Amino acid sequence: MVEKKQIAILYEEQFYYVKKYFLKQFNHNEELANDLAQETFYKLLKHIGIYANKDTNKYYLFKIAENVKYDYIKHKANLVSEDILNAVIFSNLDLPMHCDVDDAKDKLTNQEKVLLSLFTQNLKSHEIAKIINLTPSAVRARISKLKKKLRVLLNDYNNLC
Repeated sequence: MVEKKQIAILYEEQFYYVKKYFLKQFNHNEELANDLAQETFYKLLKHIGIYANKDTNKYYLFKIAENVKYDYIKHKANLVSEDILNAVIFSNLDLPMHCDVDDAKDKLTNQEKVLLSLFTQNLKSHEIAKIINLTPSAVRARISKLKKKLRVLLNDYNNLC
């Protein structure tokens, strides 16, 4: 069984690398990287009995860090930012910025909004698939369908602008 003393040593040796991982993943946001790194070590400490082999602690630590990243992204995706949604809609579909798209966004399901939010974070289809429990090919198909739906909705509203 891993002792808390070993976790303290692991913390001292690996915190910098875990934080660096999160800095790279989240656009050098120092505060977020610190929070997620601390969450990673908290989860390691919380489930200390599972990580019995001292030699694999570093592997488990970075696996936990990856899961913390996905949990954060999934939570963030559920809080879809209207600004991000507007930016994606306008940039991907070449519509004028003065066009009102609130009605179009209202026609998106919550799942479609989450998918669009994840897509705008430049995640790869296999990463999105892991977060929303689909296959990568299903994610690509849904993104394609979503783009077509948005294009139709927004072109309709564009004619009204």
